[in-house]
Amino acid sequence: MYNVDYEQRIFNPERMRKYRLDRAHAMMKKYGLGSMIVYDYESMRYLGFRSHHYYGRHRPGRFCMLVKGEHWPLVPAERGGRETTSDVMAWIPKQNFRLQNQTGWMSGTGLDTEYNASRWKATAESVKSILKEYKVLDEPCGIDTTTPPMVKACEAAGIDTSGHGVEAIAEARWIKNEDEIECLRTAGMAAEYAHWEVCKQARPGISELQIVGIITKALCDAGAGPEFEGPGYIVCSGPRSGHNVPSYPTDRVIRPGDMLIVDVNGVEFMGYRTCFYRTYCVGDKPTKFQKEIYQDTLDCQLSMEKNIKPGLTNHE
Repeated sequence: MYNVDYEQRIFNPERMRKYRLDRAHAMMKKYGLGSMIVYDYESMRYLGFRSHHYYGRHRPGRFCMLVKGEHWPLVPAERGGRETTSDVMAWIPKQNFRLQNQTGWMSGTGLDTEYNASRWKATAESVKSILKEYKVLDEPCGIDTTTPPMVKACEAAGIDTSGHGVEAIAEARWIKNEDEIECLRTAGMAAEYAHWEVCKQARPGISELQIVGIITKALCDAGAGPEFEGPGYIVCSGPRSGHNVPSYPTDRVIRPGDMLIVDVNGVEFMGYRTCFYRTYCVGDKPTKFQKEIYQDTLDCQLSMEKNIKPGLTNHE
């Protein structure tokens, strides 16, 4: 799973970081951007910066900036101190830990509209000073996600926000190199192990929430992480397996012959995630009806696999 000093292995984090930044800069050029503001938690990590605040995925407010002429992104000066963070992420130059006056959260910031407006204004002025420094103020600045107050503040500051920021960073992330593919395979390995542990331990009398416990322990044992989307794994049994799926687990106890749907979702390795479902019949042989359902589903799956070819889009 990790690099060693005695043999060449596939995953090379230095190569992966360089590849991703080269992709991001290439997409900025393709979309005619002089700069790009990135709020999305996963996209910030794609650029080489990992926030220590996982809740930032759901409460965007902190951002990174990619600027033409500067290979590494400009990143937030963490509350813990610039030196501490730059020591942890030593590949980013220390002077790039400089973004100040970030707004906190885009939502849930209270009802003090005057205060909020002043924060957005400070953010826009801070961004403007950086764009002037790098001589790209006259070029479009792409933003991957935003709010009306930020757009107004940027327009008032003379920043052109008409660039396609979300398209640029999304297209950069589309094509994976060998390191990213290896991370996805490793995440898949951990999910396979979790499913195997469910196979061994699922039995009548155990609850859906206990299945979640089995999954979580297996993922930790397999080296997944450091982030988990659990315990929101999808575990549905019996009558819950046919309606309102996907659904979160409950304290329902599994009975003999129940169908059990398990989705080990959001399993992560180095920021790359996988997700797949499996359905089990617990504690008894499947009925004729259950076999028919399974066969119909298998036929659909095999038909899809037969028609997947390199170069086809999801729509096709």
